[in-house]
Amino acid sequence: MNGQNNNMYNGQFGVNNGQVSGGMPQQPVQPTVQPVQPVVQPVQQVQQPVQPAPQPVQPTVQPVKPAQPVIPQQPQPVVGQPVSTPVQPKPTTFESTIPKAPMSGLPPVQEKPKEPKAKKKTNQGMIWAILLVLVLIGAGVWAYFNVFNKPAKKENKPEVSNSASNEKPDEPTGQEKPDDPEKPDDPTEPEKPTTPKYSDNLKLGDYISITPSYTTYTVQSELSGYGSSVDIYPSKNNVWRVIRINDNGTVEVVSNYLTTVPIKFLGADGYKNYVFALKTIAQQFVNATFVKSARAMGYENQTQKITSNITASTATSWKESTSDNKHESMGGGDVGYANDVNAVKAALGTLVAYTEADPKSPKKYFLSSRYYQYLNSTGWSYNARTIDQSGNLSSSTLVRFKKAEKKFYDESEEAYVRIILTLKPDLYIAEGDGASQATAYKLSPDPVEPEKPQEPEGEQ
Repeated sequence: MNGQNNNMYNGQFGVNNGQVSGGMPQQPVQPTVQPVQPVVQPVQQVQQPVQPAPQPVQPTVQPVKPAQPVIPQQPQPVVGQPVSTPVQPKPTTFESTIPKAPMSGLPPVQEKPKEPKAKKKTNQGMIWAILLVLVLIGAGVWAYFNVFNKPAKKENKPEVSNSASNEKPDEPTGQEKPDDPEKPDDPTEPEKPTTPKYSDNLKLGDYISITPSYTTYTVQSELSGYGSSVDIYPSKNNVWRVIRINDNGTVEVVSNYLTTVPIKFLGADGYKNYVFALKTIAQQFVNATFVKSARAMGYENQTQKITSNITASTATSWKESTSDNKHESMGGGDVGYANDVNAVKAALGTLVAYTEADPKSPKKYFLSSRYYQYLNSTGWSYNARTIDQSGNLSSSTLVRFKKAEKKFYDESEEAYVRIILTLKPDLYIAEGDGASQATAYKLSPDPVEPEKPQEPEGEQ
């Protein structure tokens, strides 16, 4: 039985011709098993011949020596002794492989933990590499938000709090205190409850109420050429109609009523000073709070004062009436009136005008434009352009030259004046709807808050 057990054992872990086999080399193992029995008794003697074994095996035998004390620890079982003794003497050149078979229970326990140790090392290396990468990423993110984007965050924070108004400060209650002082600094808050700029809501023909600053103005005779002066009352003309809305935000309005009293022009002085006199009168209708500039209807940068003398020889070569601005600076008339005339007619539908004192009787009024009329054989005349009672373009003679007599004759014309104002762009509607004179828009230079709190008070 011992022999069979040895054969079975050697068949599984034996040595065949210097090679370790799995289970086929049972025959060569038998002769090796027979001498094992006598060797068991003199164990000490077997160890001596093992040492003079081939020299190259000695370095490999040294690691086997510490395994010898393990063998006597298990001498009691019979199986343990034959296994340990035959392995050490016989396989001299293959002793490195022999201890693996009998000691299969012990060394694997030591070798297996070695492999995970290597894995731990590799795992530790990977962990350190990942930590380094995370540290670098964190440093980059910190530098991005705290170094490069510091001014961007400071600018965006008030903007986000302004746009979000009540949403974001409600969530973090600790931030309500710094947000509250920022709210009154918002430029958008006063605009939200206020009305938009007036030019955004206006349309042609709308009524606007503006009162000129001057209450009385005296037109001197030197301006008109007439022998006496006359007083006008600009502040009474406080109703205006929209005739043009410009791209730059300015708005042009024309007086709904004519001047309170008519103006009279006479002769050559009246003709040469005509445009200048009308412009001077128009300046008295300015209110600096709302008005950018003022002019008499028909003015478009014409020569205000004609400095050359009006003589027969001057007009000898002008053998046609005024059709352009060719001789405008010399008193030959102009066509600059057309822009204002067309704008008023398009916005209001008519050129007919009244005085506030007599709103049922149309009146003639001056246009800030001169007109030269050639009369062929009889002579020529210098005229002031006007709009007659029917709303048609006309003219009134101030100087007439009669060719037959070779003499100038002064004539006079009396009419009212109609003013056009150019309003400032940054104005706001305070009240009114502009639909009529009674509900004319009233303007304000500053944004105006709507009167909404009055409605709940009335309901209560």
